[in-house]
Amino acid sequence: SVCRPVPGCRGVAGDAEGAAPAFEAARKANEEGDYSRAVASFEESYLHNPRPSTLISTANMYLKMGNSSIATEIYGRLLAQPDLPEGMRNVVLRKLAEASIASS
Repeated sequence: SVCRPVPGCRGVAGDAEGAAPAFEAARKANEEGDYSRAVASFEESYLHNPRPSTLISTANMYLKMGNSSIATEIYGRLLAQPDLPEGMRNVVLRKLAEASIASS
């Protein structure tokens, strides 16, 4: 991808309309088990509208593909955001634990 989905990498901030088709494509790819395509679509969505929930979804796809190191990196960067909502922080902590188990 042009830009890894990590904080500090910004596309056209706040373009929710531009992000929606890519996000829906990512959800569909995930449902079909095509996690690689889902990652690409979530990354595209993030470039249009950089939201933490999209990063969580991207990391989850990496975890499903067995790439726990990239998932762990994304989860760690999310946790470094002081303004990450508590509910998302809890999800990220749970997924980070899953990634840790997957990598051992």
